[in-house]
Amino acid sequence: MKLVSLVAAALLLCARGEVCAQTAEDTRTQYPALLQNSYISINVGAIGDAIYNEASDAVDAVGDAGKWVGNEAEDAAGAIGDAASSVGDAICDVFDW
Repeated sequence: MKLVSLVAAALLLCARGEVCAQTAEDTRTQYPALLQNSYISINVGAIGDAIYNEASDAVDAVGDAGKWVGNEAEDAAGAIGDAASSVGDAICDVFDW
């Protein structure tokens, strides 16, 4: 417990020293030493583009699946129609209509 208190006091003294280093005329923000020479960038537009592209790909896949199902259904309906026509022709031949 004493060690935690000692570390907390040391950190406060270090932080206090940097804050006191500012003059009254200097209103710029003082960064901690760890961040002074660092560079961080977040491109929100790129994140949005990535989400849009993934969603667009999913919608395209659903559309492609719908087209495939529609084409298969059309082919099946055509085959059933052809089969019905063949059965009708066979019945006409049997009964000589």
